[in-house]
Amino acid sequence: MLRTITFVFAVGSMLWLSGCGRSGSTYIEDAPPSLAIDVDENLVVEENLTTVADIKLVNGDLQDAELQITGPDNEHFELVAGSQLSFVSAPDFENPASDDSDNTYEITIEASSGTSSASKALAVTVIDVQELHLGPYFPITENERDYLNYDQVDSNMIVEELHSEDTKFWGGKFLDDDHFLATRQDGFFVLYDLVDQEVHRFDVNETIDLFKQGQGGLYNFDFRTGSDNNFEIIFAAAVMNDDRTAELAVYSSTISITDGLTVSAPYRQYKTEVNSNSEYHFGGDVQIVGEQVFVSSGDRHCRPCAQDEGDQRGKILRFDIQDDGKLVASLDNPFKQLGRPEVFSKGHRNPQGIDVAVEFDTVLAAEHGPQGGDEINVLTAGLNYGWPLATFGEEYGGGIIGVERIDEYKDSVLYYLPSIAPRELKYVEQNELFPELDNSIVIASLKFEMLVVLKLNQARPQQKVIDLAGYGRISSFDINSKGEIFFVTHSTPGKLFRIR
Repeated sequence: MLRTITFVFAVGSMLWLSGCGRSGSTYIEDAPPSLAIDVDENLVVEENLTTVADIKLVNGDLQDAELQITGPDNEHFELVAGSQLSFVSAPDFENPASDDSDNTYEITIEASSGTSSASKALAVTVIDVQELHLGPYFPITENERDYLNYDQVDSNMIVEELHSEDTKFWGGKFLDDDHFLATRQDGFFVLYDLVDQEVHRFDVNETIDLFKQGQGGLYNFDFRTGSDNNFEIIFAAAVMNDDRTAELAVYSSTISITDGLTVSAPYRQYKTEVNSNSEYHFGGDVQIVGEQVFVSSGDRHCRPCAQDEGDQRGKILRFDIQDDGKLVASLDNPFKQLGRPEVFSKGHRNPQGIDVAVEFDTVLAAEHGPQGGDEINVLTAGLNYGWPLATFGEEYGGGIIGVERIDEYKDSVLYYLPSIAPRELKYVEQNELFPELDNSIVIASLKFEMLVVLKLNQARPQQKVIDLAGYGRISSFDINSKGEIFFVTHSTPGKLFRIR
């Protein structure tokens, strides 16, 4: 018997069958390779971006192939330059447009080339990113400017009183997680030790001739950490002139918390020169940003002064911190040729809260308006913020002050009607205890005893409130590394509370 042995081998695009026996050698052509789509089935993209992924074909030429997008969310996508999968418009995580509103967009990519075709189902998930949209938002709707329309923060919160003083608090910050430092308006630094619940005080009246009438007194502060348990403090205060008028002044001291509270003799770094008899609108906030210090100076009830470039009232001031700790007017301040090198911006009424959103390189300010028209502003060198020529507020008891807006002046991000009397504000990047505060600006309302939580991460401002009615006028607050909120009240007695 003759056995046949067949060998199969490939040459070029043909298959050869070769045998030993009667049949000899034959060949057949290859089956065409199957077309396939090369892209991940599960794609993750950040919101506000349009590009998703590049589509590639296996065993096919993109130039000869036809691609199309189908599926429940196909209307939100397009193919750019033939093969780049992109959103038609950048997705917004806070306002999902997917078919089932879950921020996961389901589509199918279909391809055909000659007689071959392929399809692949994709899930494109949009994820949240930190955002700080700054408008423009005008006109502001009633729901956005009136606190009565704000929802409550949903997080469960427990409020407990930790300490009480016999007079009003003004400012308060954590030096570290175990030590909360606050200022009393009558001239005391008060240190609360969270470990042993001890309280330590330092009286600046012994070294500073404080002006304590009306809204005068010791205001807010900021600090830089020095050596162990030592902190370089910069604070603001109203001080008495020889003729019994009052000025806003800025001081620096070194605070030690090694054994209780020790404060070095305050060194006066700066004093305004306005010789004002007014007992009101001093401003008084201090914020260190890198190697610079921002200080808020109110209009002292002199409305024209806020527009006068040669006057320090109604201004934001900015200083550079020298190597020896001295403060000098920042070299790049815009008004130095006009006689006031410390002036950063003008047209402010009574700003009492400043903070920096480091993630966005943005300095924010909260400002008291008159009857209505409290403002949240983004501070920019050289700009005019309008007061008293442009304001959404009115005279107490009614009456027009100015127009609402002037084109060449800087608009606020938003304003409040009725007034909430904003004092402290802070940008919160992340809070593990109360995630509703993530990526928000939190504002202390003196008038309505609440914290307003402002989010600017979508097309319109979104606000909620933490209702603290009955605890006192909220003056200042800070947040520790656990996410707990500590706040002090501008009431008599002044109290320190913790929200956990």
